[in-house]
Amino acid sequence: MLRLKKIKISNNFKTMLKIHFNNKYEVGGIIFAKKDLFNIYLETLSFKKGFPIYINFCSEDIQLFETPKKHIIVGTWHTHPFQEKVQPSSIDLKQWKKWKKGFIHLIYNGKQIKIYTAKGELVYVAKI
Repeated sequence: MLRLKKIKISNNFKTMLKIHFNNKYEVGGIIFAKKDLFNIYLETLSFKKGFPIYINFCSEDIQLFETPKKHIIVGTWHTHPFQEKVQPSSIDLKQWKKWKKGFIHLIYNGKQIKIYTAKGELVYVAKI
Protein backbone atom coordinates (compact mmCIF):
# COMPACT_ATOMS: atom_id res chain seq x y z
CA MET A 1 0.00 0.00 0.00
CA LEU A 2 1.21 3.49 -0.84
CA ARG A 3 2.17 5.29 2.38
CA LEU A 4 2.37 9.02 1.85
CA LYS A 5 4.87 10.88 3.98
CA LYS A 6 5.01 14.05 1.90
CA ILE A 7 3.55 14.90 -1.50
CA LYS A 8 5.59 17.23 -3.69
CA ILE A 9 4.10 18.61 -6.89
CA SER A 10 6.46 19.77 -9.62
CA ASN A 11 5.94 23.05 -11.43
CA ASN A 12 5.60 21.05 -14.66
CA PHE A 13 2.70 19.08 -13.14
CA LYS A 14 0.98 22.30 -11.99
CA THR A 15 1.45 23.84 -15.44
CA MET A 16 -0.05 20.77 -17.10
CA LEU A 17 -3.09 20.92 -14.79
CA LYS A 18 -3.64 24.57 -15.71
CA ILE A 19 -3.23 23.88 -19.44
CA HIS A 20 -5.73 21.01 -19.39
CA PHE A 21 -8.25 22.81 -17.20
CA ASN A 22 -11.40 23.43 -19.23
CA ASN A 23 -14.47 25.17 -17.85
CA LYS A 24 -16.78 23.35 -20.26
CA TYR A 25 -15.76 19.74 -19.63
CA GLU A 26 -14.36 17.59 -16.90
CA VAL A 27 -10.96 16.33 -17.95
CA GLY A 28 -8.51 14.01 -16.23
CA GLY A 29 -6.12 11.13 -16.55
CA ILE A 30 -3.41 9.16 -14.85
CA ILE A 31 -0.80 10.61 -12.46
CA PHE A 32 2.82 9.59 -13.07
CA ALA A 33 5.30 10.10 -10.24
CA LYS A 34 8.62 9.19 -8.73
CA LYS A 35 8.94 8.22 -5.12
CA ASP A 36 11.56 7.61 -2.51
CA LEU A 37 11.39 6.46 1.08
CA PHE A 38 9.85 9.70 2.38
CA ASN A 39 8.33 11.52 -0.58
CA ILE A 40 6.18 11.13 -3.64
CA TYR A 41 6.91 13.54 -6.50
CA LEU A 42 4.01 14.21 -8.87
CA GLU A 43 5.74 15.06 -12.14
CA THR A 44 3.56 14.40 -15.16
CA LEU A 45 0.11 13.24 -16.19
CA SER A 46 -1.92 11.80 -19.02
CA PHE A 47 -5.01 13.46 -20.48
CA LYS A 48 -8.53 12.20 -21.09
CA LYS A 49 -11.49 14.41 -22.06
CA GLY A 50 -14.76 13.79 -20.31
CA PHE A 51 -18.23 15.22 -20.72
CA PRO A 52 -19.77 18.53 -19.62
CA ILE A 53 -20.49 17.33 -16.08
CA TYR A 54 -18.52 14.13 -15.57
CA ILE A 55 -15.56 12.02 -16.57
CA ASN A 56 -15.52 8.27 -16.24
CA PHE A 57 -12.46 6.20 -15.34
CA CYS A 58 -11.83 2.49 -15.31
CA SER A 59 -8.73 0.46 -14.55
CA GLU A 60 -8.28 -0.30 -18.26
CA ASP A 61 -7.43 3.40 -18.78
CA ILE A 62 -3.95 2.65 -17.41
CA GLN A 63 -3.23 0.48 -20.42
CA LEU A 64 -3.68 3.42 -22.80
CA PHE A 65 -0.53 5.16 -21.65
CA GLU A 66 3.13 4.26 -21.57
CA THR A 67 4.60 5.06 -18.18
CA PRO A 68 7.49 7.52 -18.50
CA LYS A 69 10.94 6.14 -17.68
CA LYS A 70 11.66 5.87 -13.92
CA HIS A 71 8.05 6.81 -13.08
CA ILE A 72 5.19 4.83 -11.61
CA ILE A 73 1.43 5.23 -11.82
CA VAL A 74 0.19 6.52 -8.46
CA GLY A 75 -3.43 7.37 -9.22
CA THR A 76 -5.86 9.53 -11.16
CA TRP A 77 -6.57 13.22 -11.54
CA HIS A 78 -9.59 15.09 -12.83
CA THR A 79 -11.22 18.50 -12.76
CA HIS A 80 -14.40 19.78 -11.20
CA PRO A 81 -14.79 22.99 -13.25
CA PHE A 82 -18.13 24.04 -11.76
CA GLN A 83 -17.24 23.33 -8.14
CA GLU A 84 -16.30 26.29 -5.94
CA LYS A 85 -15.16 24.04 -3.08
CA VAL A 86 -13.28 20.90 -4.15
CA GLN A 87 -14.87 17.70 -2.94
CA PRO A 88 -15.37 14.23 -4.43
CA SER A 89 -18.75 13.30 -5.82
CA SER A 90 -20.50 10.05 -4.96
CA ILE A 91 -19.49 8.84 -8.45
CA ASP A 92 -15.83 9.63 -7.68
CA LEU A 93 -15.95 7.67 -4.42
CA LYS A 94 -17.60 4.70 -6.15
CA GLN A 95 -14.99 4.66 -8.95
CA TRP A 96 -12.06 5.01 -6.55
CA LYS A 97 -13.12 1.92 -4.61
CA LYS A 98 -12.74 -0.10 -7.82
CA TRP A 99 -9.13 1.04 -8.31
CA LYS A 100 -6.02 -0.34 -6.67
CA LYS A 101 -6.22 0.48 -2.95
CA GLY A 102 -2.89 2.33 -2.81
CA PHE A 103 -3.79 4.83 -5.53
CA ILE A 104 -4.38 8.50 -4.83
CA HIS A 105 -6.97 10.64 -6.56
CA LEU A 106 -6.51 14.33 -7.29
CA ILE A 107 -9.33 16.81 -7.97
CA TYR A 108 -8.62 20.32 -9.32
CA ASN A 109 -11.16 23.16 -9.70
CA GLY A 110 -8.90 25.74 -11.33
CA LYS A 111 -7.77 27.22 -8.02
CA GLN A 112 -7.20 24.38 -5.59
CA ILE A 113 -5.89 20.81 -5.61
CA LYS A 114 -7.15 18.20 -3.19
CA ILE A 115 -5.80 14.65 -3.08
CA TYR A 116 -7.76 11.76 -1.61
CA THR A 117 -7.18 8.09 -0.88
CA ALA A 118 -9.34 5.39 -2.45
CA LYS A 119 -11.47 5.55 0.70
CA GLY A 120 -12.12 9.26 0.18
CA GLU A 121 -9.78 10.44 2.95
CA LEU A 122 -8.25 13.86 2.29
CA VAL A 123 -4.42 13.68 2.36
CA TYR A 124 -3.28 16.89 0.62
CA VAL A 125 -4.55 20.41 -0.09
CA ALA A 126 -2.83 23.18 -2.09
CA LYS A 127 -3.75 26.34 -3.96
CA ILE A 128 -2.24 26.85 -7.40
